[in-house]
Amino acid sequence: MAVHDGDTITVLRNGEEVKIRVAEVDCPERGQPYGKEATRLTTLWCLGQEVGIIPETLDRYGRTVAHVELADGRDLTRELILSGGGWWYRKYSTDATLAQAQAEARAAHRGLWSDGGAVAPWEWRE
Repeated sequence: MAVHDGDTITVLRNGEEVKIRVAEVDCPERGQPYGKEATRLTTLWCLGQEVGIIPETLDRYGRTVAHVELADGRDLTRELILSGGGWWYRKYSTDATLAQAQAEARAAHRGLWSDGGAVAPWEWRE
């Protein structure tokens, strides 16, 4: 397994490498404030672990968009959002419970929410 950034990993499935874009979350980019921390969280939870992949679709880059089930059964998307490691990607999500998770992280000033000037990655990329 490899971790590219907070919301992109590569897993080995049946001897083949598959690049996964974690569904419903958008983490800060590597050069963006809190990008390294988001990558560190995903590395901590995923690297060297057996994870479950629940595919949803392919994105425009050919990556599998999927939910990632951590070894202990938690959902990587939810954990990233709850820890302030990423934004709920509302544009590609219908799960309102993730909005609640983001509100909780924001109210507690966790992760990227500790910086009052945090910029969403989709805005930063522009």
